Amino acid sequence: MKQFGEFLSNLRSSAGLSLEELGKLVGTSRSTLSRLENDDIPRPFKSTMRQLVITLAELLCTSQKETERYLELADIERSFLTNIEEIMLGFISYILPGSSEEAANLEHVRGLCEQRYHQLDVWEQQLQPHQLPRVESNSYKQMRRKKQECALFLKEIQQRLDVLNQSPTSITLVTDINQAINERLDQAESIINLAWEAWFGSRPKQIAREITKLLPTLERMIYMPLATVHVLHIKELVIRCHGLLGTIYLDALQNDSALYHYIQAYKFAEEIHDTNLTATYLALTGDVLRQQNDKATALNYMENARNRAADADRATLGHILQLLAYTYGDIGNETAFEQTISEATDLLAFAGEGRDTVRKEFIPFEVYEIRGKANRDLGKPLNALTYLELAEKSLDKAESVTPRWQALLGISRGQVFCDASDITTGLDLISKGFILAYQCHSPHQMNRVRKLLRKLGNSLSRNHPEVQNLKGLLYETYMRMDNDVL
Repeated sequence: MKQFGEFLSNLRSSAGLSLEELGKLVGTSRSTLSRLENDDIPRPFKSTMRQLVITLAELLCTSQKETERYLELADIERSFLTNIEEIMLGFISYILPGSSEEAANLEHVRGLCEQRYHQLDVWEQQLQPHQLPRVESNSYKQMRRKKQECALFLKEIQQRLDVLNQSPTSITLVTDINQAINERLDQAESIINLAWEAWFGSRPKQIAREITKLLPTLERMIYMPLATVHVLHIKELVIRCHGLLGTIYLDALQNDSALYHYIQAYKFAEEIHDTNLTATYLALTGDVLRQQNDKATALNYMENARNRAADADRATLGHILQLLAYTYGDIGNETAFEQTISEATDLLAFAGEGRDTVRKEFIPFEVYEIRGKANRDLGKPLNALTYLELAEKSLDKAESVTPRWQALLGISRGQVFCDASDITTGLDLISKGFILAYQCHSPHQMNRVRKLLRKLGNSLSRNHPEVQNLKGLLYETYMRMDNDVL
């Protein structure tokens, strides 16, 4: 029956590989693979052809069941596989603890697994996308997963060998070391949690100082010979540090520094293969680019983040769609804005509490504020005002309200009233929002007022008494500020 070739062709298609690409990976020609897929090579497979068929199974099969079916169609008896072939295909026999040959068997299997890990690593490097933002192929994702599984199995083998080779005293020492590391990481996590709370409480200078002091220590620990579980925990903490610093610097109008920290967070998130964090920091990188007025590139980043967040949790996807909707509003794409912000609202309405930048209590306020801002940009001040009033009401239901939200809202409402030619009401709200922004150390919100004042200075309202009063308020406030960014 000619079913093997069709099965092989389907595996290759699922991996997203052409005959040429697959040939380069396994060291054979396009024509040889084509003959295999057309069942033009007689069976049983012998010598180098059998080795090629086994290698293709190692590369393309994604589950043990799939591998067993592949071997059955290839007329290869599993019982006739060599030890190295079993390891290649993921058929690893369990080695009973306490047997007389336990250590020798573990050493033997470790050697074979290290060979497989090296081959998987070579394939992963060949399949890895090299452009940022990266669009990962199915074959790359499969290879990364196989490599992770192999690494975990090697780790288990090494741990068993370590126990066999250790005396009771050394085992106690390792336990003490692990306990000390856990305590140190718990302390670091507490600092980061408190830092995020302090950020919501508008103390950016203090936070930046503490996190900047903590981050180098954590990054050095990554390269220490620690257990995998500890390294993963450290990288998660490093991601949170970079994310918080990116948020602080973005609000402080230090866009280059914010971009650096978001990119670092993105890179570490990719290393630990965390879909939620990878998509979040890809979108936040786009948000920095949006604020730098590179809207085309920002849109590219955010749309890629949305695609990568297809399997992320709802809070993460909702947060990304918020940022994307903001960008659509910035470029005047009303249809895309409405569709995206509606999707974000639906997701966030049912999402559980997020972490760090994804926070449950932000949701109604931010959705309404984004709608208000977008409607203002689209020349619909009355609609904008309605949404901003809803945003104000949502703060009454929030668990806690920071002056930063009130500053943001006051300035946005004031801008809408100015657009509607109610300069007196608008500038009164803006003045109060500016004072709140100064009190909560938000250069970003203060800069919004500077931009508006510049715009009013070139308009027919430039001689309005409230415009002059606002100009005086800004002059006096900035005179009191230090030259350093808050």
